[in-house]
Amino acid sequence: MFYVIAGNFSIATFKTTNGSYSVWEIDMRESKVANGSVNPPPIVSKVTDIPEGSFLNGMSLLRKSKGLLVIGDAGAGVVFTLNVGTAKYSKTIDDSTMKPAGPLMLGINGLKIRGKFLYYTNTGQEIFSRILINNLDGSAVGPARVIANNMFGDDFSFDQKGNAYVAQNVKDTVAKITPHGVVTIVAGSLNSTLVAGATATNFGRTHADPSVVYVTTSGGIGSPAKIEGGKVVAIST
Repeated sequence: MFYVIAGNFSIATFKTTNGSYSVWEIDMRESKVANGSVNPPPIVSKVTDIPEGSFLNGMSLLRKSKGLLVIGDAGAGVVFTLNVGTAKYSKTIDDSTMKPAGPLMLGINGLKIRGKFLYYTNTGQEIFSRILINNLDGSAVGPARVIANNMFGDDFSFDQKGNAYVAQNVKDTVAKITPHGVVTIVAGSLNSTLVAGATATNFGRTHADPSVVYVTTSGGIGSPAKIEGGKVVAIST
């Protein structure tokens, strides 16, 4: 079962259409992939519209047994909690570390739940932070803490030791952030197209690739690197 955010956004003008955002369910439980085809086709249905959303972006599973998701709004700098079973949602976190900033006026971007904390990037403020939350409803129960600065972060994922691997989009890099906030670059540079326009990372889910982080790219749109086609890059950690 997958959940996807949809909305109208123009890369050419970097403008979003307020009120255009919604969340959709893609049910692939009966689907099988063979010879480049998916059969039977997935069942796609709309969960709900979120008209208050100005630029919905990151999303993460909060509580599987209750069907709860948390969704970041990069335009408003807030977090919504959505119950996919009832289609009801509410604004649950509104914190200064999530607010838009910078020339692009982007706020909270990628977000993940790990333990009792919500971790998130803020692209405009160039920070990587976490905040203690209530896993029953997604509300904050403690102050936010900035873990790392100078991060043009997009989406990210964690390895088994709690290190975050952050896609740094227009910096054309993937950065590793330790739980103590130590930052190192593990792939890419402004002079390379290896991970040009890195948008998201995710670790493998099979016995063969738990230490491989997969990186999706935009091909370098908006970055100094030469623009190419988007791709998926596998990095052994």
